[in-house]
Amino acid sequence: MNCCFDLMVWAFDGPWRNFWPLVLLPLLAGFISDRCSRAFPLVGVSHRCAIALAALPGLVTIGLMVVALWQALPRGIPHSVDAFILGVMTPAFAALLLVHATTRAGSRAAQLHRLRGLSRPATGRLAIAAQVVGVIARELPTRDIECFISGFWRPIAYVSRGAVDSLSDDQLRAVLQHERAHGQAGDARMFPILSFLSDLAPMTGRAMDAYRRAREQHADRVAARCAGVVPLASALLIMARGHGTDAALSMAAVGGAWRLELLLGVAVPAPMSRRNRAGITAGILSNLLLASWPLPHVALLYVYCTG
Repeated sequence: MNCCFDLMVWAFDGPWRNFWPLVLLPLLAGFISDRCSRAFPLVGVSHRCAIALAALPGLVTIGLMVVALWQALPRGIPHSVDAFILGVMTPAFAALLLVHATTRAGSRAAQLHRLRGLSRPATGRLAIAAQVVGVIARELPTRDIECFISGFWRPIAYVSRGAVDSLSDDQLRAVLQHERAHGQAGDARMFPILSFLSDLAPMTGRAMDAYRRAREQHADRVAARCAGVVPLASALLIMARGHGTDAALSMAAVGGAWRLELLLGVAVPAPMSRRNRAGITAGILSNLLLASWPLPHVALLYVYCTG
């Protein structure tokens, strides 16, 4: 009994009380996210479930970082090993995680900024197609066959010179309808947020891939309904051969024969099994509990401090 009590005191009142959750709980949340994301089918993914599994491990990390930094602020200069662990080492590790995620986000933003700087206002066929579709478009002076949307507040479709030259008018309109669907659904805003949260926790790549697949399927459905199945499917084939950009929301970044099969009606989304649905739900609930960990953690801290 005393051993159990000592362990609880070490966990909730010792100098390591903020460090071990900051190391272990994001790993656990990421592992849960990874295992549950394996249950997603190739097509017919619920984008809301994918968002939850991609975002929650990062939210777990943020909550623990707040606790670590909050408890370190009033301590001042450490005069013992315990004070150094609690007041310097733990918040330094939290700051390192934040710097890592912020640096990655800054790198992605800088890459997109460079692409924007290289782009120029749409002219000719691209300008006409953009006006017909009702989307803001800019042209990239590259021979790669590429199209993607970017812009947190004002989504803009970027189309390469190679894509304009390779696609017919119908195909170009279909591609812009696809990007317009991304913009209207808020994908250009959601993806940077999820990417930042994903960088705060490990093993969330499968959930991010599932989210990408879900959003590409949605944009494909909207574009096929507005511009026709054949122009969109043929444009996908052309762009898959000439894909050369690493942009996250590139139309050809999430490729595969399954997209064409889904468009042409060869493949039909299979309903998710009850077991897989239950596993995904359990994983989301588990990560929600982990995300709320700082609340019972602080409560237990005060219980053991006053005890």
